[in-house]
Amino acid sequence: MKVLLISGNRQASPEPPYPLGCAYLVTALRESGHEVAGLDLLFEDDPGAAIETAIREFGPEVVGLSMRNLDLLTYPVHLSEVPAYADHVRRIRGVTGAPIVMGGSGFSLVPNECLAAVGADVGIAGEAEVALPALLARIRLDGGLADDLVGKVLRSPPGVDLDRIRPDHEVFCIDRYNDEGSGGSLQTRRGCSLPCSYCSYPLIEGRRVRVRSGADTAREAAEMRDRWGIDHLTFVDSVFNHPEDHAMDVARAFATLEPAIRWTAFFHPVFEDTGLFALLARSGCEGLDLGVDSLSEDVLARMRKGFSPSEVVSFCDGCRTEGLRFNISLLFGAPGETPDTVAETIDCVRRCDPDSVTVGIGLRLYPGARVSEELVEAGVVAREDVGISTFYHVSEPVRESLVETLDRVARADSRWIVPGLEINYNPRFMKRLRRHGRKGPIWHLAGK
Repeated sequence: MKVLLISGNRQASPEPPYPLGCAYLVTALRESGHEVAGLDLLFEDDPGAAIETAIREFGPEVVGLSMRNLDLLTYPVHLSEVPAYADHVRRIRGVTGAPIVMGGSGFSLVPNECLAAVGADVGIAGEAEVALPALLARIRLDGGLADDLVGKVLRSPPGVDLDRIRPDHEVFCIDRYNDEGSGGSLQTRRGCSLPCSYCSYPLIEGRRVRVRSGADTAREAAEMRDRWGIDHLTFVDSVFNHPEDHAMDVARAFATLEPAIRWTAFFHPVFEDTGLFALLARSGCEGLDLGVDSLSEDVLARMRKGFSPSEVVSFCDGCRTEGLRFNISLLFGAPGETPDTVAETIDCVRRCDPDSVTVGIGLRLYPGARVSEELVEAGVVAREDVGISTFYHVSEPVRESLVETLDRVARADSRWIVPGLEINYNPRFMKRLRRHGRKGPIWHLAGK
């Protein structure tokens, strides 16, 4: 069958996010015998016209539409992405009667609500490398989308063997993303077994961790370097060093690459092997993003983060010893947050002395997340507020003071980046830097 995959993301801030999920789907569909074309709306001046042109030129029998995010993940300013996807569906229907299959990470968080709001025919929640080819086989066998599938969400249990399948980087033009300054994207693992109360990764990828071998990961990285000139990679894993032996395996493989490839990743601030930091430095790692969220004992316990502020300080000391740049990512306003816990976190950041600090305000609540259920059961949040509509929870004791406090701290220290308040972060300036060859995450462009 002829399948048109559309990456619907239109947000390039803080860096253009390569549609890696769609790239994996291209390979899966081609291995199943389908003809595939791709359309990336990120770089289109008129997305509706681009959709119509692509459909007329390719003539797809099925259209897949991928939704990366439900909304911009910033507070207090936020914007829902759902109306834009509803418009994409309307433009698709204006030129073809082909079934429209909805999927993607954002869609998978609230799939039933999203399918109804956007108006696509059928949806796939979770990994689609197996589920989408199976759906296409059913459509081909039935001679179209059967009535029992219309309006349904198919849930695909996570289980893709990441050593078996590689993303196709040509259809969605990874070289364009490299030219735009975001480098390349690479996935070394899926699934997250960590118990963080608010996180959406287990809702999308499942809790069973599946890893790629270090050798296979390094081979893909070398191919990206040799074919497209990509010398900087971002590992998009939820947490790169969990399990730790997987991180060591990948880092050892990258340490053998010549010429070297620079890379950054998200890290969990708990480690056992003290040789980890030296190995990371040898492997080309040029930055670690620590997703700690808070540095208050009480808030960390409420969020079920599984580590203490002292462990974070120790991790930061290890980075500094080996000359590794690191960012601390914080999320203020979680349940249990008070003016005192905010002050504790700010004080501990000073002890950590990071290269930069990126700050989120409030928790975006998703159905199925533990914290959402806790807040609903406690009567703090109405169940109907947890869903497709953008809703951020900010702890009541700091609801009136938090923005002012963070504004004051961030304006006094250029290392603090607060995208929601546009403090030490100017999207247009960042875009210009990237156009002039600056690569890597947003925090690489700030700092001391």
